[in-house]
Amino acid sequence: MKMIWLPAGAAMLCGAALAVQAAGLVEVEFIEPARYTDAGRIDLERQHTLELIGAHLRSLGERLPDGQVLRLAVLDIDLAGEIQPGVAHDRRVLVGATDAPRMHLRYTLQSGGRTLQAGEVRLADLDYLHTKARRPVRELAYDRMMLDRWFDVNFAAPR
Repeated sequence: MKMIWLPAGAAMLCGAALAVQAAGLVEVEFIEPARYTDAGRIDLERQHTLELIGAHLRSLGERLPDGQVLRLAVLDIDLAGEIQPGVAHDRRVLVGATDAPRMHLRYTLQSGGRTLQAGEVRLADLDYLHTKARRPVRELAYDRMMLDRWFDVNFAAPR
């Protein structure tokens, strides 16, 4: 039997290639975002919110089983907190249940051309200030955590 020696870097690349897990895909469509309850007060803020939410939802595809496609239509967004006007700039203030993050979504989960699940859901996290991120370090942290929990319960592949 002949032994083959690989440089350490090549061996690590082979191991990394084996560790890569295939994933599914999340497609996101925003339906009439100008009519959303609260995705930002001006077009630039709304566009920024849609980019963040869209990128986050698409990243959840890594948690789907290989070959599955989740199509999401975002029908409404109401971000956590309320906008309070300020002298230099407006700021989002988080108070409690009355300003909880909410989203209205329509979804279809498919695999191999077959529909596995489909429906419409209205998400809300009324207890959002008592979740694990008491001091969120990233934008829209509470909104993202709400989406993560919903996604993990309904679509994510077992780890």
